[in-house]
Amino acid sequence: MISIQGVLAIDISFSASNGGQSVSIWDTYLVDDSVSVSGTSSATFDNLGMTDSRNVFGSGDAYLRQRLQGSGGGDDWTASHLLVTSGSSGILDLSGVALGPTACDLARSINVYGTASVMVEGDAAQGPDSSGVTVALNGDGDADGTYSGSLIMSTGHSADVILNSKIEGAVIKNSPNDGIFSEAQGSGAANSIAVVDTTIQGATSSGVHVNTLDGGTSSLSIDGSTIDSSGLNGVWVANFGGTFGDLSVENSAIKSSGMNGVMVFNIGGDSGGLSIDGSTIENSLWNGVWVSTSGGTSGDLSIRDSAIKSSGMNGVSVSTPSSTTGFGDLSIEESTITGSTYGIYLSNYGAFGDLSIVGSTIKVSKIDGVYVSNGGSGTIGALSADLSNIYGNHRYGINNSAGKTFNAENNWWGPGGTGEPGAGGNNRAAVDVDFNPWSTTSFPEVP
Repeated sequence: MISIQGVLAIDISFSASNGGQSVSIWDTYLVDDSVSVSGTSSATFDNLGMTDSRNVFGSGDAYLRQRLQGSGGGDDWTASHLLVTSGSSGILDLSGVALGPTACDLARSINVYGTASVMVEGDAAQGPDSSGVTVALNGDGDADGTYSGSLIMSTGHSADVILNSKIEGAVIKNSPNDGIFSEAQGSGAANSIAVVDTTIQGATSSGVHVNTLDGGTSSLSIDGSTIDSSGLNGVWVANFGGTFGDLSVENSAIKSSGMNGVMVFNIGGDSGGLSIDGSTIENSLWNGVWVSTSGGTSGDLSIRDSAIKSSGMNGVSVSTPSSTTGFGDLSIEESTITGSTYGIYLSNYGAFGDLSIVGSTIKVSKIDGVYVSNGGSGTIGALSADLSNIYGNHRYGINNSAGKTFNAENNWWGPGGTGEPGAGGNNRAAVDVDFNPWSTTSFPEVP
């Protein structure tokens, strides 16, 4: 048992060996004298192993790194984790680890309050090829708020990292890369990220970026947050052969993205649903929301009680090439899409579910309010719009090239004439669109 306080530099190491096998721990702490470090370590030798716990608490600046290693069992491994904070009003870092020559299980819980910057990193590698996974969360600039989360690392026959983190009440400004970055690579890697009541402004790359690779799993939720002026995407989710759970954006604003407001790119993986609720996405240079799936499956895309404004290309864009084995439903409910080249652009060559627009407004598109195509051997479900405003779009309100009827009854197409599409300057509907009966009065719009 060791307890140290009032020291700026702390180095702790502990190792055990038996019969050519060894396990070891190295800890380095650079902390203000108001930060306390305590720990307990023990070892067994008949069945070589080690347990270790560390507690860090206090306030101020802190640099905390732990390196772990096991060898001599046939699958040598290394792992490490890092926490760096500055100006924190409170730090609580609790960890426990069990090591063997071929395996490591580490649990870590972190809470940091009122910090000017925070960085959390972890990595693990095993075997002669040093293949492993790396995860990181970085906050740069002013982050007057709270970071809290837990990092769990386990290394067995493969290098596994599980990151369950919550970033709450923070301000992350002018990050030189992504505002928040998380990556899960390999079958044992799993990341779950929650961003709550946080502002991310001026990230050079993307505001929030989550990668899922080669069998890893991830999920992401954003609630009550603002992502502003990202150089690339406001939110970027990339899945290459992994499993991405759900992406939810609630009560948030994503503004002035250099590419897409929200981008989900899925190649050869399986992705869950994307839901946008009570949120605003505006002034994206490319698309407000862009979902592309190739060689994999994606769940439903649901947009409710939200506004997508002034996208340079499409308000909502979905592309599914022939290799897409399944895409769920696209539903737009009680939402407004305005000021884009296409309000909704759906290009399907794979397997797509239903498109449903209810109680919404699609207006002032430079070309079409809604464009749907279904090519090659693609399959597409029911197409419908109901109790919605579809007006002020330059070419067509609905342009249907899906090869099946688009049910668009009971919608308002503009104030001209009797309200019929195409009459008195009202929006027109093209190719197998059932618009009769139509509404002669408009419906409430989401601002």
